[in-house]
Amino acid sequence: MDSITVKTLTRIKTMRKFKTPASEKAWEDRLGIKLTAEEHEAICSTKSDCTTPRDAMTWRKLKHRNLYTVKHDTETVDKTCMACDEQENQLHLCECGVMHEEFWDPIIETLIELGMQEPTNKVAFLALGVIDEQSGTLIDKDESGVLELAWRVLYAEIQRARHEAGRLDLT
Repeated sequence: MDSITVKTLTRIKTMRKFKTPASEKAWEDRLGIKLTAEEHEAICSTKSDCTTPRDAMTWRKLKHRNLYTVKHDTETVDKTCMACDEQENQLHLCECGVMHEEFWDPIIETLIELGMQEPTNKVAFLALGVIDEQSGTLIDKDESGVLELAWRVLYAEIQRARHEAGRLDLT
């Protein structure tokens, strides 16, 4: 009993009240994957040394299923994706065929050329940084920096195109 500190007791009491974030189960259901608690922790704690917290915010919000999309905008009539005719939502931003062809695939190909293992599920890779669910391979710090910047650029371009009622420029 002498070795138990206030810090230890506080952590124990806190962890008893801790609930798994709903985003973990929601992404698993939508992506059809199963991740361990350690993998979820690693996904949420991956931070690049090359990007600012502002750069990482868009992808972090997506991982926590907190990224604002037009689907929830009550004032916008057109809730379709700026690249295709499907409804825009967080999962669609990872699945959109046009975005893959013009934006995501070149980024993923560059990462593979730089030595990253090819993702077994591109949608899970873009949403959470999961390279191979079976082996538990996740994105590393350098690769996460690329995705953080890519998500920031893509989201900014989507917002720009919506605001200006213009075309989405994925180049």
